[in-house]
Amino acid sequence: MSAHTPGPWAAEPTNPHDGWDGWEVCGADGFRVCDAHGCQSNVVRAANARLIAAAPELLEVAEMVLGMATVDMPQELIDAAGIAVAKARREQP
Repeated sequence: MSAHTPGPWAAEPTNPHDGWDGWEVCGADGFRVCDAHGCQSNVVRAANARLIAAAPELLEVAEMVLGMATVDMPQELIDAAGIAVAKARREQP
């Protein structure tokens, strides 16, 4: 079982009247996973938030690649999936 907030996650713009001019990423339970704000443009903040929100699904796909790896699959794909999963789990690849 993963220690992270279960997906799916969603990226939503924050209300600038609340003092936050950025984006937040929330889990399926509605609780905030993280905020994407700072000095970048809103376009960059939105792109960062969407990428973060895709993390649970991307991890699942990488784990599927590892689980389905065969000798016919490109080694670069297997290696990249292993590195991504290790990074998400905070393990060495």
